[in-house]
Amino acid sequence: MTINAALLGAGIFAIEEHLPAIQNCPQLLKAVYSRSRQSAKIATASGAPAVVIALPITVQPDLIRKALAAGKHVLSEKPIAKDIATAQELNFRFWNSINAAADALREWNANLVTFRTSVYSLTQRRKTPEYQGGFLLDGGVRFVAMTRYLLDALGEKVSKVVGFSTLLVPKLGPVDKLDAIWQLSNGCQGSFNRSFGTEYKSAFEVEMVTDKGSILVKPTEVAILTKDASGEKSSSCSELEMTNGVKEEMITFAQAILTDSLDRRLSAEEALEDLNVLENMLSSNGLAKDL
Repeated sequence: MTINAALLGAGIFAIEEHLPAIQNCPQLLKAVYSRSRQSAKIATASGAPAVVIALPITVQPDLIRKALAAGKHVLSEKPIAKDIATAQELNFRFWNSINAAADALREWNANLVTFRTSVYSLTQRRKTPEYQGGFLLDGGVRFVAMTRYLLDALGEKVSKVVGFSTLLVPKLGPVDKLDAIWQLSNGCQGSFNRSFGTEYKSAFEVEMVTDKGSILVKPTEVAILTKDASGEKSSSCSELEMTNGVKEEMITFAQAILTDSLDRRLSAEEALEDLNVLENMLSSNGLAKDL
């Protein structure tokens, strides 16, 4: 069985990643992409029961609502909207390295001790965004999703956040650096650091430390430290193929439609909670926020 799918969005990422991913998926027969006013008509047209929406944050919510009202299956880019009030995810939950780490954490059946997410870079984007948090919302929500996915593998939820945001590079306003502490359901804490304005530091690491070992995740690498049966520490490092997750996400989306069974990584509830965590970090200003 094949599914007609319409791609709404003709930006660079939509053309270079979403369109090839749709064409690569054997269950998705047709891709129609548009960046014009025709998007609204395509979103409700009867010829495509599924739509993939990769449009600017301020435009997406209205088309998502129209597509859902027309009975469509909808896959939208993250974040699904500019804020929680409007929302009421490239998808890092589909990275090879993230899934390998999550699988290992589930097998351990361990208790979390602490964690950290550290991502530093200098973006070349220049246009001032028209939404809270600027690039921290647009790109930061993906790292929240990734961190929450790994914490969920250990059965942990985020219960409280305290955040501090700063503007390092004026053209990246309103803010381009976020440092936060997350408190989890088991009472432990960990750190979340994301900067888009750090010229002399470049890093992408997520580390989970448990009572049975630790896992350090990078885009194409998973390093594991554990103890063997004799109590001696042993380490291993796996190199994995780099993927932005779009191809895997598209295949999973098609399978969900065909089987009427949704993978949690694609759920609107997960996307909403990712945005909820990020929005509370951005609005914290040093005060604890309960989730």
